[in-house]
Amino acid sequence: MSDVVRVAPAGGALSGAASAVRASAAHLVSGLRRQPWVGAFVALYVLGKVGLNLAQGAALGRALTSALVGLGYMGVLVVVMDAIAWARAGAFRDETVPGTCWERPRPLYVAVALGVWLFWLAGIVDGLQAEGAMPGEPLLSWLPGWRALDARFGEAGQHVSRALGVLSPPAAESTLRNVVLRFLVPVVLLLALGLRPRDLGLGRRGWAVAAPVVGLLGAAYLASALGAPPARSLAALGATLLYPALVEEFLYRGLLQRGLSAWLGPIRAILAAALLFSLLHGPSYYCCLYAGNLLLTVGNLLDVMLAGVFWGYGYLRTGSLWPWILVHALADLTGL
Repeated sequence: MSDVVRVAPAGGALSGAASAVRASAAHLVSGLRRQPWVGAFVALYVLGKVGLNLAQGAALGRALTSALVGLGYMGVLVVVMDAIAWARAGAFRDETVPGTCWERPRPLYVAVALGVWLFWLAGIVDGLQAEGAMPGEPLLSWLPGWRALDARFGEAGQHVSRALGVLSPPAAESTLRNVVLRFLVPVVLLLALGLRPRDLGLGRRGWAVAAPVVGLLGAAYLASALGAPPARSLAALGATLLYPALVEEFLYRGLLQRGLSAWLGPIRAILAAALLFSLLHGPSYYCCLYAGNLLLTVGNLLDVMLAGVFWGYGYLRTGSLWPWILVHALADLTGL
């Protein structure tokens, strides 16, 4: 699904659009045949969701329908995005790597990204242990100054919350903590190691290809925000754009997906980055959100991974993180 495929464009707007849709649908089908890892993930997703629904007492037909709805929804959007990409460029190609440092392997940058991921995971476990949601001594209690830094972020969150008047202190603290530790610090470190600003994946192109997804989720968000105080809705959108959207898309798609692509190829890199994206949610899902229910945790982690695969493929086609930062934020706010 990532090879450059060139097709002679057809004349006329309607025939051209029809040709683009046919080409993109054929490209999706052939890509699934050529990429066994994608087929394996699809099978795992369907089996996992069906098993979860059956365990909760759903009939087989309803369980299967529930599993296929998400796949079908994203499959249609992939065809539409690919059709736009083909209509614009006459090709299906990876837009994330050309003209950047990621055209060749960058083990140091990938090591930094994996280090950020591991420290992030350790921070989540540490926080759950400090709250008593997980057993054991907080994982990072040995780290000099870590608790003092925690307290500083808490104080800063209180100040931001009072100044804005629309964000709760925990939300403000979480946004500040994650933007500083998981975005600003890695960016400064990577720039110091030689990464160029244009290699960060924050270019301005790609909006046309992502427009159907942005439009769909934007409409859903506006519908969900009707009747809510505008200031609160805008504050929630702004905070979610910063964290988790900007922070997570920068790490998983901007660094890990592109960095692993040199070794794994673009499609397997999408799957690997999406797997890491899903795994990071595991501790908080299991210990807090789903109160120790392993089936619910695994079932919802499959949904997280599916979203990561879809956003990663969208990034592959657009070459810019900005549309997917917005899509990520809107998806979190609408629950889609």
